[in-house]
Amino acid sequence: SFINIITTDHLGIAIIVNGERWLGQSGLSGDLGHLKVVGNDRPCYCGASGCLRTKITYMGICQEARERICDLEREGGNSELDSADFDGPSYRSGVEKLVEAANRHNTLATGILHDAATELGTALATVVSLFNPARLYGHSVLTEAPDLFSEQGRLMIRKNCLELYSRNLIL
Repeated sequence: SFINIITTDHLGIAIIVNGERWLGQSGLSGDLGHLKVVGNDRPCYCGASGCLRTKITYMGICQEARERICDLEREGGNSELDSADFDGPSYRSGVEKLVEAANRHNTLATGILHDAATELGTALATVVSLFNPARLYGHSVLTEAPDLFSEQGRLMIRKNCLELYSRNLIL
């Protein structure tokens, strides 16, 4: 049994139990994107605000990058990152640039990925608490910054769910 989390332009979840894909009554395993994040007031396309997808999907991360770069420039600072690199509609390339910058220890990029991993790891702790899977897999460009994104996600899972559930969890 395992859970597969897919973070791209969407935030999906696939649940596999005894080798079979578990599908809910709607025909989908689940959706993490519309879990609410405390302190998040960003509007979501669903009509609500505060959805995790506004922080964790490629679009949400690129929005965060644009905002932080603009804030830095307003304060008189400079960034090696260009806010135009984070404009859509192809947000994947912006996230790839952010991951590359974080792997070079760029402070701005590192902060953005750290915060995204914190939010996602906190949500995944809930998933682990609910389903108690043996394995949890993540698929995303974000995992190409393993020392930052993956490790912070692991930390948040272990911090926010029972040790009994996270102790032997394979991430």
